[in-house]
Amino acid sequence: MQQGVLNHGVEVAEYLREIGCNQALLARLLRRCIPLFCQEVDKRAGPLVGQLLGLGLTGAEAARCFERCPMTGAVSHGFGPTILALEDLLEAGSVTGLDGRRLLADLLIGQPTAAALLTLRPDELRQRADGLLDLGLSMAELVAAVHKDALLLTVDPEELHEQAAVLHEELGADRDVFASMLLLEPSAVVEGCAHDLQKRVTRLVEELGQQGALETVMDMPTLLTVAWIGSRDPTAMSLSAEGQEDLFPAASGPELIRAHQKDELYQQQLTDACHDAVRRVLGPRAALRWAAETRLLSELLYLSLTTGAGRQTLGEEYCDILQVAGAAGAPPGTARRGLLVLLQALGPYLADRLAAPAEEDDGLAAWRQAQAAAAAGRQQDSAPPSPLQRLAAGVQRLREAVAAAAAPAAAHLPAAGAFLRDYGPTLLRIHLVLFYLYGCYYQPAKRAAGVRYLFLGRALEGRPSYRALGVLLLGQLGISGLLWLLRRHGSLPALLAGARGGAAAAEAYGWPGRGAALLGEDGKPLREGSAAEASSVPAAATAAAVGDVPGTRRCPLCLSVRACPTATPCGHVFCWQCICDWASQRADKPECPLCRAEFAPCQLTVVRHADF
Repeated sequence: MQQGVLNHGVEVAEYLREIGCNQALLARLLRRCIPLFCQEVDKRAGPLVGQLLGLGLTGAEAARCFERCPMTGAVSHGFGPTILALEDLLEAGSVTGLDGRRLLADLLIGQPTAAALLTLRPDELRQRADGLLDLGLSMAELVAAVHKDALLLTVDPEELHEQAAVLHEELGADRDVFASMLLLEPSAVVEGCAHDLQKRVTRLVEELGQQGALETVMDMPTLLTVAWIGSRDPTAMSLSAEGQEDLFPAASGPELIRAHQKDELYQQQLTDACHDAVRRVLGPRAALRWAAETRLLSELLYLSLTTGAGRQTLGEEYCDILQVAGAAGAPPGTARRGLLVLLQALGPYLADRLAAPAEEDDGLAAWRQAQAAAAAGRQQDSAPPSPLQRLAAGVQRLREAVAAAAAPAAAHLPAAGAFLRDYGPTLLRIHLVLFYLYGCYYQPAKRAAGVRYLFLGRALEGRPSYRALGVLLLGQLGISGLLWLLRRHGSLPALLAGARGGAAAAEAYGWPGRGAALLGEDGKPLREGSAAEASSVPAAATAAAVGDVPGTRRCPLCLSVRACPTATPCGHVFCWQCICDWASQRADKPECPLCRAEFAPCQLTVVRHADF
């Protein structure tokens, strides 16, 4: 084999480079799929890669299939018959109307490990598909499960029946339950055998009982893929409230923030689409007037279809985190999910409405009352009102009745709005301190609903923490509280007098103030004397001091205001230093941190004179 690589490796590498493989991909391919380089191009690499190119894959996508599934590089008979069998299978169970060739290409692009199916003979492939159909899956369900994990078709039918028998004996689950588990998490079957499965199921039954174990497996089939769940060591973890945290660790701060950012991105896209629809139907004036309500509707739609339906959001799926609640760490129930959806969508909307100043003053209200009285007088002197006028009058009376009924509660709204304006930012900062210190609840709605997250992915060593940032923010809150106490006890005017003296001295030396208001820790201008007009602190620095930075202007990597904004080819914007460091750490395959689109460092574009 080594002599073959020496004789033909350069020729094969040149061929792969011509079809679009870069140097890093070639190095990985040579390390993992040596048989592809052992023969002449027209005897192995050319025909095998050419068959994948014929499906519509690019050269790089075809090479990744060989990289992720090295055994395909040793196939000597070609993929032709197996490709035809796979096309027929995928097309027979497709619900999209696409042809089998396109479906197979999409499967190989999305799951390069699906190339392992190409090593099977057509009769073996049909035998495995028939075994899955015998378990109760329909053809459409079979194709859906294959799109989740294509390696499901590599499992021996006898092994499938043995695993189904284990679940029936230990949990009392019939074949329909096993089929449902296949649809929900095919990897639970792909990554195990009947013997290991029996040990894990036995351990689950000991911890949770038969019915509890069955319900848990139905909700979280990935539990059956944990290799050490069957340990009899008394120090081994338990699937109780404490044990589940060991089985799947709590999601860390960076994972929660990244998932939230990803969800915000998709919510913004949905909001833009809804706003565009409203603008086309009702016109730009109405679209601008109802912009907040349009955003509320889009958020309710997004959250209802994901969290409300018991599914992961796109951000949660991207970061491999799962919602749990309660002491047992079970998935949240329907009522809790509904509460979470309402809190996440309606909470910020109602808070903004309450904290906003009154839209009309007493003079405007008096003018409207006078206009209404004049209109009523004209109606009495004129002819009988028309049906449309009577309908409008009825609607007006209904609004007055509702307003009168809600008057006792509405009397407290100004006080609630004032409280939110005065203390809302401080409460949010306290919530942020708790998140940075303990890393559990990133959103206030999650804290109120008691919904936390578990991390289901592969845990890395030395997971990062924001505890140091929480300590710094806690110190900032302490200083803010001290300044508030100084203002309350009358010591701050002396400090402001010193500030006025400094500003006067600056003007005497030719440093005119910029007229910026001196803001307190709550972000509002100080009203004591003329101190609000005596500060020479730039407004931008003051806003940054209180954290008043729009989320769209923050760098997704460092979470600070973007310095030297730099755009990737996919359109996402970062700090120049942040994205360059990110690309240098992944020199073999630079990709966007948000959407994973590949880019070359020379494609980074610095954006000038733009305010995003």
